Amino acid sequence: MGSSKASYHRQIWCILLLVIQQCVAVDFRNILAVNTLPDGEIETRINYKKISAKETTVGKGSAIGLKYRQIHRGNNLLQLIYDGSNTLTDCEFVNDEKLSKTFLNNFKQDLSNLIATSNVSIKSLEHISPPKNIKSWLSMKKLRRECRRLHSRLRTEAERMKHLYYSNSTYISRRSVVVDPSFVTSNESMETFAWIMVIQRQIGGRNGFSNQFSVNVAPILHRAFPYANIGEK
Repeated sequence: MGSSKASYHRQIWCILLLVIQQCVAVDFRNILAVNTLPDGEIETRINYKKISAKETTVGKGSAIGLKYRQIHRGNNLLQLIYDGSNTLTDCEFVNDEKLSKTFLNNFKQDLSNLIATSNVSIKSLEHISPPKNIKSWLSMKKLRRECRRLHSRLRTEAERMKHLYYSNSTYISRRSVVVDPSFVTSNESMETFAWIMVIQRQIGGRNGFSNQFSVNVAPILHRAFPYANIGEK
């Protein structure tokens, strides 16, 4: 009798566990989730209607705070980088089924893990609109227009900076930024080149990158832009 009762309780617990797992794994619709990582990075995830988005904030409150956003809808994935003043500094739009599925699968899995460990603050958006500061994430068309405008500005800036760079070797310390001439031949590379130059002016001035830049931002740019020797002394 006792053995039968224990077996019955085990079955009940197994059923409850399966139900909980299913809820955690599947029900991520129309929610806003925020969590803070041990290193201080803040992750914000939102699923609202047909949009899934994630923002990672690095160095919040500092002069070089960066925000990395990924906006997903269908097979479209828009990736954007904002500086500490919430100004768009770089972006990329791709229409790629495989890449989009990877993002969405990671989005669901990470959210499921966070919910399971109670390591996240969650707000239901089932009957309310997203917060005002997050609504801007949900307009893919508007964000794509902003991205195209940025690329146009960066191309213009790249041409200007390229001319200044080669016409005056003292304008930028060659010890701080050494660029392979072939690096600025394509539009995409020129945009990257312009972004590096703009960040350098904003943070390190005209005579090279500051130590703070080298410590906090240079590692990120090293991974993204392997052709540029950034922050070397």
